[in-house]
Amino acid sequence: NQPPVARSRDVTVFTGSGATDCFVQASIDDGSFDPDDNSITFTQSPPGPYPVGTTLVTLTVTDSTGASSTSTSTVTVIDNAPPQIVCPANIVVGNDEGKCSTVVTFTVTATDNCGAAPVFSAPPSGYAFPHGTTTVVAKVLDTAGNEATCSFTVTVEDREAPMAECVPTTNPPGNNV
Repeated sequence: NQPPVARSRDVTVFTGSGATDCFVQASIDDGSFDPDDNSITFTQSPPGPYPVGTTLVTLTVTDSTGASSTSTSTVTVIDNAPPQIVCPANIVVGNDEGKCSTVVTFTVTATDNCGAAPVFSAPPSGYAFPHGTTTVVAKVLDTAGNEATCSFTVTVEDREAPMAECVPTTNPPGNNV
C-alpha cells in the first residue's frame, strides 16, 4: 500500500459583494490522489472559514487503509465588499427665531461585513445650516479601504414674518403732518 499524495496550492478568495461577514470558506486541494485507488478523505487545519488576511493551512489526505500525507499552503482572504451606508431623507426645517439659520442634527448609519466603520459627513450633524438648501455628503471607509457615500439636502426656510421697525422721527415745530 502506497500513501496518498497530498497536493495543495495557495488560494486567494474575496469576501464579495453582499457578504455578511468577513470569513470565507476555501479549499487548498490541488488534485490530491491515492496511487492505489483507495478512497481518500481530506481535512484542512485550521478548517475554515478563514478571516481577512493570510492563513497558513495544512491539508491532510488519508486513504481507507489509514495511510496519510500532508501539504501546506496559504489562504488569502481579501475584503472587497464595500460598506453599506444609509442617509436620511431630505430635511426641510424653519430657521431659528431671529436668525437666518438653524442647527440641524441627523443620523447617517453604516454597516460593514468586517465590523463597524465610522461615518463622516460634511457638513456634520449639529451644524448651523444657513437659509437655503445645502447638500450633505456622507462617507464611510472600512478598514480594507472600501468606501461608500450617500447624500441628502437640508433646506432651511425663512418662516418668520417680517417685523416692522418703527424709527422715531421729529416733526419740526408748526408742521402737523
